[in-house]
Amino acid sequence: MMTFSKHNNNSEQVVPGDNIVLPVAKWASWQQGAQAASPDVSFMELSIRRKLGLLTKMCLHVANECAGYDAQVRVVFASRHGDLTRTTAMLQEIVSAEPLSPTAFSMAVLNASTGVYSMQAKNIWPSTAISAGAHTFAMGLLEAALQWQSQPEQPVLYLYAEDAPPDFYHTDDAGTFVPHAVGILLSGASPACTLKLATQAAASSDVPPTLPMSLAWVESMQQGQAATWQGDGRAWQWEFAHAAH
Repeated sequence: MMTFSKHNNNSEQVVPGDNIVLPVAKWASWQQGAQAASPDVSFMELSIRRKLGLLTKMCLHVANECAGYDAQVRVVFASRHGDLTRTTAMLQEIVSAEPLSPTAFSMAVLNASTGVYSMQAKNIWPSTAISAGAHTFAMGLLEAALQWQSQPEQPVLYLYAEDAPPDFYHTDDAGTFVPHAVGILLSGASPACTLKLATQAAASSDVPPTLPMSLAWVESMQQGQAATWQGDGRAWQWEFAHAAH
């Protein structure tokens, strides 16, 4: 079993063999069909809102719900496909020998959402963008966890967002997929709950998951229940506990 342990100062190292326990100060999610027709990004300037696709709107919405305009958070963003709608449109323009839009290109890169958020919040701290296949949500959360452990006095904002890929990609999760985003603020200052995360090799990878890992996490968080997600040969377990104040 490969898990990691929480440490309270920078001199200690992450040691395999223990659970990673993280302080969650706030979390938020947005899911198409379950909430308003479009994510609320009214806090952004109109000139910027006009440039945003659904993926970035979802990401900025949950970022604002979790951290507002906090200029002191480190940001980790994760997405399996990124803004594939924009990327696909640009690829089609290339095939048709049409000129590419600089705005479309700048908003299609994987870290575009964190760039927009950083400019809006005037946040000059580092941001990280991650893509890791079906395990992207967990790998992004693991990166956020390790960053928080390395410097626990500074919060880390984890953002995950996924838009629906165009139909002709025929992705393996098309039957269970809806556009959605998740935001998690890791901070030891005033945690609302603690999150324990662990992973191990799965006994079998024959049974496909019924939900993407991110949506399974949201469902278990809403219900306040521990859960296990299995896919591509690995199983991830997480559980929550209300923080003592």
